[in-house]
Amino acid sequence: MWPNLTLDILRMNTKYYFYILECNDNRKYYGCTNNLNRRLEDHLKGKVQATKYRQPVELIYYKECNSRPEAFRLEMKFKNGKTRKSTIDKLINSFSKTKCQGFNSHLHRRETEEIELRKIRDFS
Repeated sequence: MWPNLTLDILRMNTKYYFYILECNDNRKYYGCTNNLNRRLEDHLKGKVQATKYRQPVELIYYKECNSRPEAFRLEMKFKNGKTRKSTIDKLINSFSKTKCQGFNSHLHRRETEEIELRKIRDFS
């Protein structure tokens, strides 16, 4: 009984995120996760098949959700095309870009550092 109660409490305290990335081909990628930083790093490192060949990607929108089903419903709503392009554009344009800057600058700085390390290794 107690282990299930603890697990339920942890689930209640876990935040989930619905997010939108803009890829280099100007197409959007919609996803959900419980760790936005890690998931964005996965995208930038090419660990996500759908965005692997569409680099670089940029976080342009995210919403904190209270549960995984809530975040997943949003993802499916966007992925299934049930949300009109004009509605998506309004949502993205109304979203404060400063909220994404911290994520994007951190990730792009890391990506740049990794490229520099590869260059150094290649010369060695």
